[in-house]
Amino acid sequence: MADTAVALEIGAYFATKSLGTWGTNIFGAAFPAEPDSCICITESSGPAPAETLSTNLPALEYANIQVQARDVSYVKASTLCAKAYQALMELRSFTTPEGAVYIRGAPLQRPFFLKQDEHIPVPRSIHVVNATVWRRPVLVT
Repeated sequence: MADTAVALEIGAYFATKSLGTWGTNIFGAAFPAEPDSCICITESSGPAPAETLSTNLPALEYANIQVQARDVSYVKASTLCAKAYQALMELRSFTTPEGAVYIRGAPLQRPFFLKQDEHIPVPRSIHVVNATVWRRPVLVT
């Protein structure tokens, strides 16, 4: 699965909150084999966009995302996920270099433990938070 614009943009926002760097410890779509401690952002369908009468461009998009945090330490994975949760709660008026504006982040629940992966020799804990982000898209010309 390819990286999506929303995953890339939220990853860039997380970087401003000192959660990591895209391609180093923040990824989109799927976890890589390494590093052990990292975040993965995936996008899923959300509610229909809000439209205006004057353009064909949605005035506001609502993207659902899932943020997974992984580490060999249960506590560190939980803490990393909690930091992502806090960053989503604080998301207000983040403008991407391309001009998209994130109006708000709205977590759908508190972070929770999802599972341990099958990594050898030590399984890694994966904690998750789901959220809806409100995004004003850029007009594509």
